[in-house]
Amino acid sequence: MPDHIVPFLILCGILRNFAGISFAIGTSLLLSAFAAVLSVCIYRTDGFDAMFQLIFAQYSYPLTACQAVLIVYGCVIVTSVIFSTVVMLLSEILHSNIATLAITFGMLILSMICSIPSQYRVLAQIWDWLPSAFLTPWNIFGSGSL
Repeated sequence: MPDHIVPFLILCGILRNFAGISFAIGTSLLLSAFAAVLSVCIYRTDGFDAMFQLIFAQYSYPLTACQAVLIVYGCVIVTSVIFSTVVMLLSEILHSNIATLAITFGMLILSMICSIPSQYRVLAQIWDWLPSAFLTPWNIFGSGSL
């Protein structure tokens, strides 16, 4: 392969990953906006200024329910970007759409079905950071979060 083509191929790989990440951000923003608008249309904004401790009593920092919802939507966007990056990495490594789909789908389903006991601290912490388990209130606002 000629030396002048190598930078072009690297740039194409970077742009492809940028396109995948921007698609994940756009999709999660669009779906989050749809869910927020639908929620506001159904329930209105009466409880947005309520303290978050009324909803999740274990949380000690002064937050309102609206701020907590915005934190959760931010976590959804970050999680979708991380998960889409993992999917793109698997796709590049495996060179197979079926294998990538099977691994990611299996990881999602397995993380919803199985639970790691807290006596295995490191493994349980890694398991809690999987995308399907990460978006629960006890993982976002709990004592085990960063």
